[in-house]
Amino acid sequence: MKVRCPDCGSRGSLNAELAGQMARCSQCGGKFVAKEDLSSGDGVKWYYAEGDQKIGPLNEDEFALLVGAGTIAPETLVWRKGMRGWQTLTETRGEETVFIPHVEEADNQVPSAESKPMAEAQEIRTAVTPAGWSTGLVYAGRAKRFSAKMIDFVFMFTLATMIDGLSRRLFPAVQGAGGDIDKVYIVTMLIDMLLGMIYLTWFVGKFGATPGKMVFNLKVVTSSGGKVGYRQAFGRYWAESVVIWLTLMLGYLPVLFDSQRRGLHDRLCNTRVVQL
Repeated sequence: MKVRCPDCGSRGSLNAELAGQMARCSQCGGKFVAKEDLSSGDGVKWYYAEGDQKIGPLNEDEFALLVGAGTIAPETLVWRKGMRGWQTLTETRGEETVFIPHVEEADNQVPSAESKPMAEAQEIRTAVTPAGWSTGLVYAGRAKRFSAKMIDFVFMFTLATMIDGLSRRLFPAVQGAGGDIDKVYIVTMLIDMLLGMIYLTWFVGKFGATPGKMVFNLKVVTSSGGKVGYRQAFGRYWAESVVIWLTLMLGYLPVLFDSQRRGLHDRLCNTRVVQL
């Protein structure tokens, strides 16, 4: 049977034999008498924010479909009547759970009261997280992200070496000529940075991936799985430059333990790298 927590409104499924027993909501921890919820999800109206727009109202089923498709991501702000204010999806539902729509699956996970001593049967914790959610995005693995970065690095390093060689050929008279060499070096560095900015911004803005990421079928997307535009790609380039120069590449370390494989630059720009 389907049950609903009277405190937070979360829904889940329990074995019908547990009707009348005390249950505990795995979302808010509240206790209630387990009984079948005969109301439809149409009564609950959800809203979510996309940029400056408020989208809704959506019933529970429509909301679940958008979450499953990745349109509503864990960081997306959502609201429904009864909440204290706008919260992220993670704060309201949890990030790692999966929506289980069939009662049969819940029956297989929740033991019946007959299989437990009477004292234990008085308080049953639901084994299925009520109305849990998944993002629908498959985040790129650490090894593939590192390998893709190495391919882009080799490509850009080769390009920078060619520019340096060209500058030495065009301005041989100033090599070793005191202060003049600094000017040539600075101009060469600026050209290298400009080409690197164009390289990363254009490829990510146009295709959602640099050549290195294309090799491993990876793509840079927004938190909801949408396309990254040129403006966001441009911001991501400078955010990654901050990671490289100001943190001495330590800003890449969160990729190793973050559940969504986000580096510091991904957090700053609200982007994700996903596996297609």
